[in-house]
Amino acid sequence: MRRVILAPLPELGAIRPAEARVLWRRARRGAELTLLAALIALPTAAFESGLLARAGGEAWRTALALGAESGLKVSEIVIEGRERMPLTELAGALGVGWGESILAFDPRAARERIEALSWVREAEVSRWFPGTVRLRIVERVPFALWQHQGRFAVIDREGAVILDDAGGPGALAPYAGLPLVVGEGAATAAADALALVAAFPSLAPRVSAMVRVGDRRWNLRFDTGVDVLLPEEDARGALARLAGLEARHGLLERRIDRVDMRLPDRLVVHATPAET
Repeated sequence: MRRVILAPLPELGAIRPAEARVLWRRARRGAELTLLAALIALPTAAFESGLLARAGGEAWRTALALGAESGLKVSEIVIEGRERMPLTELAGALGVGWGESILAFDPRAARERIEALSWVREAEVSRWFPGTVRLRIVERVPFALWQHQGRFAVIDREGAVILDDAGGPGALAPYAGLPLVVGEGAATAAADALALVAAFPSLAPRVSAMVRVGDRRWNLRFDTGVDVLLPEEDARGALARLAGLEARHGLLERRIDRVDMRLPDRLVVHATPAET
């Protein structure tokens, strides 16, 4: 797991007693002293939930001013789990910068923004006083290319869109080697279909595209240009028959453009039209 530290990272942890005494000595007025002591004594959950930030009011503004004066400012940001997604996009959703009050930062709101990003499957955001913000993410992993209504997108195993071609075809160039699935419903059905095809090693490397038909069944396009129409039921049995025919007769190498396997008791082969 990759770990990015956006500033020098000191010892991480909650405020230690020695640090609390330093903050205590910096408080000048009796009311501020009481407020600071209360902030230090509050459970971590009160900070993590953003409860104090949402409370508002003069007391909260005083707490922010006192915290800033006492050194409770963001001095480092630690990001773990990022592998592929742009760091600038992630940092923008985190929404905090160096020197800002760490008390004003709402980890729950930041997590919601980050989990709304297409690359992020889940996130954990926390604050470590006096000045560290930590972010751990689980990225979505590119699994297949999905073609739908003339557009292309990179999807994960669950069919969630990670990246599309809105920024131009070049945006998807690094993922050109992924399996291609086509049609309505193909994204969410891709994982099971690809696992099924992978069970036939003599066929799987030769499949150039998988086309979802009526969100019920698949057509396979092979590297020779032959389309194989699989049945809605028992697609595994049809693929086993196809693998046997290819091994014995080189079926996919013949001058045909389509093999219809939708009927369990027969095979319909369409020859390639003769050139004139």
